Amino acid sequence: MKTYFELPVKYHMIGWIILIIFIPFGIASLFYEWQIDVLQIQVREEASFLKPQYENFTNEILGIGILTGLLMICLARLKEEDEFTRLLRLKSWQRGMAVNTILMILSFLFFYQEYFFYAAIFHLFSPLILVYAVFRFSFLSINRSIAHEK
Repeated sequence: MKTYFELPVKYHMIGWIILIIFIPFGIASLFYEWQIDVLQIQVREEASFLKPQYENFTNEILGIGILTGLLMICLARLKEEDEFTRLLRLKSWQRGMAVNTILMILSFLFFYQEYFFYAAIFHLFSPLILVYAVFRFSFLSINRSIAHEK
């Protein structure tokens, strides 16, 4: 059988731990302008118009941490992985991406100025969130239908 890129089962929990650590800091950085002073780095000799002399890389580190946690959660194998769960995972990726595209189109139509900025930040993370939510919902509803048949 053709194998697909999947992480071992333990990465599911590691992804959740990373996500739980990084999300509160990401929210604090986004809404309260919280920054880590150590990540303030001089990138230019002089400041010029639209090019500051110093940059703080807190947002970049937090975004990478959140995306890494979400990716680990989405790519981690289940304890009992078979062809059906792989098919379910593939369909979840397709449905999640379709829903995300619809949400992006709606954002372009209905959000302006700073609200569009917040929507754009949400859309950085929403594909992985939607894929995982669709996969878990599909998996749960199939388990319920199997339980009803018994």
